[in-house]
Amino acid sequence: MQLQFLCPRHRQWLSDNPHRALTTWLQSHDRAHALLTDGDWSAALAHAGCALETADIALQAWPHPPVRIINRYADNAALLAQLLRERGDHAAARAVNAHGAARLEALLLASGTGPATLRACGPLLRLAETPGTRNAAPVSLQRPRPRPGYHAH
Repeated sequence: MQLQFLCPRHRQWLSDNPHRALTTWLQSHDRAHALLTDGDWSAALAHAGCALETADIALQAWPHPPVRIINRYADNAALLAQLLRERGDHAAARAVNAHGAARLEALLLASGTGPATLRACGPLLRLAETPGTRNAAPVSLQRPRPRPGYHAH
């Protein structure tokens, strides 16, 4: 799956500076939750997408992350999938769910944190069981349609 929430310039900068990707990921993830709490679903979606794409960059450079990072990744993937589903983009929600599960599977095999990684799969599994998100199929996730006052990175 190809996430496309980050602009090419930021994606390249984060790839070149994976230590900054972790900080950017955590800040974007927290911002997505804050925006969701404030009721700004569109901006929350943009930040959750940027956070998940940045998380993938950070985790490529960090093959054995601690459990708290694994849990944060699962929460981020579930948040993005849920926001996409609420927007009515069920195919993209399934793609994010499948992508998150695949990343967690890779972490499970590489990290030695088996039980914790399996527990982290819970939010994605629950989301996969809800109507409208079954039968995940690989699709390319495109940048959300811009809306007035909406700006992605």
